[in-house]
Amino acid sequence: MVNMRQQGAGHYRRFKGYDYSRGAALFITFGLVGRPKAFGAIDGEGRLVLSPAGRAGGGCLAQEGRRGHGVEVKSFVVMPDHVHIRVYLQPGLEKPLAKLAQFVINFKRWSKCEGAKLGCEVAWEKGYHDRLCLS
Repeated sequence: MVNMRQQGAGHYRRFKGYDYSRGAALFITFGLVGRPKAFGAIDGEGRLVLSPAGRAGGGCLAQEGRRGHGVEVKSFVVMPDHVHIRVYLQPGLEKPLAKLAQFVINFKRWSKCEGAKLGCEVAWEKGYHDRLCLS
């Protein structure tokens, strides 16, 4: 069996060779530990019905997106057990991926506090998944 890492084709979390300081559109996803349906449920007609914690999470995303810091929230979807966000990293940022990580950390921290106010335990999985949008 060939070890792909030894051949230089290991798993890279980022798009290898892309200069994120040029600006970047990214699609990021992160979920709740154990994937409980804390943010809502899908009704009998296939529509998402957000719980109070889900509505609070959407509000947190909207608020965090207005803070700036070089990460602009373009759109987002709160699902029953995870969140999808389309963001734009502004060109010229120093350490743009660190700014993205800080954005995610801030959102998770804030949404956890908002969930606690509503009596909902929000426990996020570590990290997040991101994809560079090339178009």
